[in-house]
Amino acid sequence: VNWGSSVQASSYNMALNQCVGLNHVEDHVKNYRPQCLVLTGPPSSRPALVDLVTCFTKSLSLMMCANVVTSSPSPSVVEEASSDSHVTWLNQRKVKSFYRGVVAAELRSGVNMLLQGAGLGRMKPNVLLMGFKKDWCSDTPQAAHSYIGILHDAFDLQYGVCMLRMREGLDVSRPSQSHVNPGFDGEPEGISTISAPSCIQTSTTSTVSIEAEPQPSTVFQKKQGKKTIDVVLALIKKFRLGFHDVEVLPDIYQNPQPANVHQFENMVSRFRLDSNPKQDSGPPRQQEEPWMITNQDLERNKSKSLRQIRLNEVLQDYSREAALIVM
Repeated sequence: VNWGSSVQASSYNMALNQCVGLNHVEDHVKNYRPQCLVLTGPPSSRPALVDLVTCFTKSLSLMMCANVVTSSPSPSVVEEASSDSHVTWLNQRKVKSFYRGVVAAELRSGVNMLLQGAGLGRMKPNVLLMGFKKDWCSDTPQAAHSYIGILHDAFDLQYGVCMLRMREGLDVSRPSQSHVNPGFDGEPEGISTISAPSCIQTSTTSTVSIEAEPQPSTVFQKKQGKKTIDVVLALIKKFRLGFHDVEVLPDIYQNPQPANVHQFENMVSRFRLDSNPKQDSGPPRQQEEPWMITNQDLERNKSKSLRQIRLNEVLQDYSREAALIVM
């Protein structure tokens, strides 16, 4: 019979007093900690994202794995979102992380709950980590718009944002999709970063049996040997990293190849809004479908778009075999 433990009660009181005590200490840049809210869904479904964050939180800062279950609230759904099996999986993997699950009507509103409500006192997240939306071309425009909205919400709430993309994708809970995004993964010479689906939510009809699942190994748990980590020079200077043997890539501000510009135009074509001045249906449609791109939007962001296309070219030429690319 478990009669309880005085050690457990004492540990709780100590943790509570320490958390309250932090309220009387002013923040200082030297004591900054990346306190991470990680949109993993069930943590076992995105082990690479869990392992990456573990690499830089270690046991020195807060990590919280988050799961949004999209459904109407009910006892069974709430139980699924808050199941202890997720914490069990993290403990088995020796990952020092909390787990937080919420139920929401849609992904963006659920993430917003977490952004504003996760944490306790000073022990609250300040960095949002999420996977790259691999299926943005094939998924509904509403889903892509919601994904982008999450980024805006995080910035509005003063979060740092980190997005992870892997060549093989992140979600191991289901087989990789046959859809290929030609701008990133379409051909053998594709860039060696990742494509991670952003479907954070889990289906309410699925059965999560975490304890029976094996612990999959990821690239962030393995020694990489002699490989490169590619960082843009501005970040090296900003963070005062002591590297002197730096190969500066060619100017990214020169014009990209016409074929790549054409490829970009094809990729966004389904989001283009045909603005015919003879018709008055343009503005109302854009209000109903805010993800649609007008000609004015394209023109206003032309220089930025060209720079990103050029950056993609540079990455494919110089960083294809890098172990990690930081942008």
